[in-house]
Amino acid sequence: MNKSVDDIVKNWHQVESANDYYAISKIMAWALENCQSKFYNRGNKWFFHNKQDATIFMLKYGEKQYNS
Repeated sequence: MNKSVDDIVKNWHQVESANDYYAISKIMAWALENCQSKFYNRGNKWFFHNKQDATIFMLKYGEKQYNS
């Protein structure tokens, strides 16, 4: 069974960040150090398996949050 990334993250918590191109590596480093569960990044869209990770990320870097 081959699932696409979109199929896997469709029910995850989505947050849009207001980052520019050069901030992505800083934000990624923060997520790798602080998230307790899986996450996925595509541009300024971030998907979190864990709601608490999404909430903390939203408070720090977020502009919009979906699937709360």
